[in-house]
Amino acid sequence: MFFTMSDEARLKAFKWGFVTVLAVWALLLMSDPAHAAATGGAEFKSLYELVSGWARGYLGRAIAVVFLLVGLLTGLVRGSVVAAVTAMGAAVALLMLPAIIDTLFNGVGV
Repeated sequence: MFFTMSDEARLKAFKWGFVTVLAVWALLLMSDPAHAAATGGAEFKSLYELVSGWARGYLGRAIAVVFLLVGLLTGLVRGSVVAAVTAMGAAVALLMLPAIIDTLFNGVGV
């Protein structure tokens, strides 16, 4: 749909998207950063541990393998490695992001 639009409509859509992103960014900068602290929010600790355990455990590994297989098959069908590289990046991100998030919020190495 974006490629069938006229140049003026495409420019207008880009401007509105850019203004929206800037507005959300400004609101996030003005908000109180207390919600982002590593302490507090103990009621969500069990949820975080559950989801983090899933991502680090066999469920995360299975999803990563499925990402890789689907990416490889899509790459073979399309004749391009872009889908395989994207799927590999998603698989690596799924397995590494819980440790990165823990390091960012706790300030402790892995």
